[in-house]
Amino acid sequence: MDEQLFFLINSNHTAFWDSMMYCISQKTVWIPFYLSIVYVILRNYSWRELAVVLLMIGCGMLITDWGNAHLLRPWIGRLRPSNPENPISSLVHIVNDRRGAGCGFPSAHSANVWLLTFVVCYWLRNRQIMTTMPTVALLVCYSRVYLGFHYPGDILGGIVLAAIVAWIAIKLQQRYGHYLYATGDKKDGNTEEIRYFVPRKGDLRECAAVPVVVGITLIAFCFVALR
Repeated sequence: MDEQLFFLINSNHTAFWDSMMYCISQKTVWIPFYLSIVYVILRNYSWRELAVVLLMIGCGMLITDWGNAHLLRPWIGRLRPSNPENPISSLVHIVNDRRGAGCGFPSAHSANVWLLTFVVCYWLRNRQIMTTMPTVALLVCYSRVYLGFHYPGDILGGIVLAAIVAWIAIKLQQRYGHYLYATGDKKDGNTEEIRYFVPRKGDLRECAAVPVVVGITLIAFCFVALR
């Protein structure tokens, strides 16, 4: 069934969507999106709290990206659909002559983008953020199947891996985070105050920046695809 679903997605292609999905799948084109997330976090938290969020994401990606690519995927050994060594590779629609090498379960793109989504949505509990982040994650995941780099099962495996890593990162922050957020302020002779990093929700500041940047990015992709 996984293979059938893969071909259902991969075989339905046009020149426009080939270009569009190729753009969506690239990592560097999403830099403005990442910067907009940093901006929104800074508008609602301190530099120190931003550093902790980035530390959580960075350490998590050591597992979802490096650990996944060098340990987990070689151990599982499931070939990518477009890998020339895969018997079905000749049936796979390829874009810009790009074929995935090696193994693909679980998907690192999926694991990374969903780790980012889970962590950011945990700290920024705002409707705009919690709609935009999963939308971008789903687009990236769909593009990886469309381009022939992964089976849908690889994507699902990446989501599960991201959920586990994000859960561990959040639990560690909840358990040990209070050691990092002492303000050092003393008022009226009171003992030193401790400020905990508590996730905020509702009417957060500047959250519209993220969907706006994503919208502009997707419009730019459309212009590239229509050329």
